[in-house]
Amino acid sequence: YPEVGSATPLAHRLGPPSRLGRRSRRVFMASHEARIASESALLQAIAEDDSDAVAEILGSSGRYRELLSLKVGETVNDVENTSYFYHPVTSYGLNTFRIGDTAVQLARRNGKQQAAECLSVLCSGCGVPVFSPDEARIAMEDRLLKAIRNDDADAVLRILEQVDSTRAKVALGLRVKQTLGDEADASAFFHSVASYGLEFAIGDTAHKLAERSGSTNAARALKAKERRLWDTSLPEVVVGTAHVILQSVSGETLAQFDRRISGTVRDLCQQCDDL
Repeated sequence: YPEVGSATPLAHRLGPPSRLGRRSRRVFMASHEARIASESALLQAIAEDDSDAVAEILGSSGRYRELLSLKVGETVNDVENTSYFYHPVTSYGLNTFRIGDTAVQLARRNGKQQAAECLSVLCSGCGVPVFSPDEARIAMEDRLLKAIRNDDADAVLRILEQVDSTRAKVALGLRVKQTLGDEADASAFFHSVASYGLEFAIGDTAHKLAERSGSTNAARALKAKERRLWDTSLPEVVVGTAHVILQSVSGETLAQFDRRISGTVRDLCQQCDDL
């Protein structure tokens, strides 16, 4: 794979052609033509799911960060907009897309697994998001529903603690609605919760799903996380080498337990349930 660099694309340094003089405009157009040629080759390689061609095109173009950052826009063939794909992606047989998709998201959405894997490595190396925000939310939802089905409290907490509080609140606020598979509705479960073997009613959150489905451990973990996110006055759990300490927001020690007796945070929460 090509080495990650930090060069700013020439077209971005020069600005749009409408603001350039005649000579600079010629330079811009030459750069633009090279970029759209590389873009065309990249889209073709993705369509053919050819990871070797993807790597070769990006490695030889000298503008791989720019190509990886291109997005599907509402318009095509726009010479002045260097943030969007110049070509219509559907002309390459990439018929499944959303506005804002990058190359890696196009590959994943169209089932081009080899190309997507190669693009993911390159994106990760230069800071281009591999998943769109919607895809990340949906993937997290899938993991959370599986953890609830398995009544795995540790997995529930791990999933919710791997993201910031805003995303955790979104996950905990998801509700079962009449419709499924709507990526644009960030308040509804994307997946069919019934397909995970969960009992449900319209309007259920993750916590209610766990309770209704008899996943008591997962339900307790979800309730604890909800309380932690929405009530900042709750005490904080600090796990030390020898002891587990329950502290107030001000830092006052409320309780201390020997870790030989209380080995996990979940044990501590159960012991301190009445605090």
